[in-house]
Amino acid sequence: MPRGGRRAGSGRKPKTRLEKEVTGNPGHRGRVLPGPGAGVVLVVAAPSTVDPPDDLPVEERAVWVVLAPHAIAARTLTPATALGFRMLCRNVVLEHTLATGEDRGGPNHRGILQRVDAELAAFCLRPFGKPIYEAEPVATPANPLEKFLKRG
Repeated sequence: MPRGGRRAGSGRKPKTRLEKEVTGNPGHRGRVLPGPGAGVVLVVAAPSTVDPPDDLPVEERAVWVVLAPHAIAARTLTPATALGFRMLCRNVVLEHTLATGEDRGGPNHRGILQRVDAELAAFCLRPFGKPIYEAEPVATPANPLEKFLKRG
């Protein structure tokens, strides 16, 4: 059976059975793979607290104290991301000093505003226009057989 073209063997080769299973039906639509089943339980670790560094200046420490609880609740401030959060605090302080000086609205101030906005977004501290829903915790019975027992 020819597969397009005048020369023998030209054209697109047929997909293997595995490729058909992965990509779905022919055409430009892909196959939607099923997600995790109902038997999968996601275990989310409790957020860990991250203390501000000892060598943090007073102004930056004040910004850390205000923003850190929100970033910890969003699980974006961890010991691994503490350096980026420190840069956020430094840039917020720098933006405050530029906003009160003669350079307010100038190119330096606009640049630092964009930097702070991007860093706030990275730590999920900036509103995105949509509510963030959290899953309710799954209550597991103490006794695994409790769901089969009917007690009044």
